[in-house]
Amino acid sequence: MSHEQSQPGKSTTRAAWAAAWNGAPLTWWTRVVIGLCGAVLGGLLAVAWSLSPNPTGRGTHQQLGLPPCAFVTLWDIPCPACGMTTSWSFLVHGRFLEACRANVGGVLLAIIGMACVPITWYFCIRGVATRGEWFSLALAILLLIAGAVAMVQWIARLPG
Repeated sequence: MSHEQSQPGKSTTRAAWAAAWNGAPLTWWTRVVIGLCGAVLGGLLAVAWSLSPNPTGRGTHQQLGLPPCAFVTLWDIPCPACGMTTSWSFLVHGRFLEACRANVGGVLLAIIGMACVPITWYFCIRGVATRGEWFSLALAILLLIAGAVAMVQWIARLPG
């Protein structure tokens, strides 16, 4: 009796996993776009690493020459994205709790970005997408969750 036969569920699990990842071939144009998406995400993470996160939890983006948040300037309330750049910077510097204090939605987006960099490059280099729509659906759900978390945190931070 072979090792595969002694563990009946293992080979079918491997086959199902392989089938989910071995989908249709990608066109060269799609591969370029996917590769560029991975490069942009990697670039954003590299920029976040190059910044010094602002200990106040927001304003880190100003190190890039960007203006202060218009919401804070005009109405003295944070916008839904306040702390997003700071959360990315804290996260890539390994300071998870500070990142969550800055913007939890930003932390989730950064983690999604970190996961997507190698995945997009895998698709680009291999030239094959996942089978079915499960990957796109999972990514869309994760992005919606991150956006919802950012909105909930924003609402919780509003004065009054």
